[in-house]
Amino acid sequence: MLHASSGALICSLFVWLGVQAAYPFRLAAQLRQENDAIEREVHRYRLQNQRLQREVEALSTREGVIRAARRYGWVLPGETRLLLPSAPVASGKP
Repeated sequence: MLHASSGALICSLFVWLGVQAAYPFRLAAQLRQENDAIEREVHRYRLQNQRLQREVEALSTREGVIRAARRYGWVLPGETRLLLPSAPVASGKP
């Protein structure tokens, strides 16, 4: 009987030690996941910043300003705005 209870005690001790030894690895994995998420967010912001910088550089030229104005339907003096009708929707009936 003494061997069984001491065996159970030793087994419980090793389980406790295993849990204690695994804690730093679990913590490191959690911190790594958080850092990876932050890195992805930083990368996304860097790409967004690059796109905005290119847009600002394009708007500093005459062609860039004209291209931006055309998005709003503006035309240069002497030009005529053309409005194209949308294509009619074909029905399934002849």
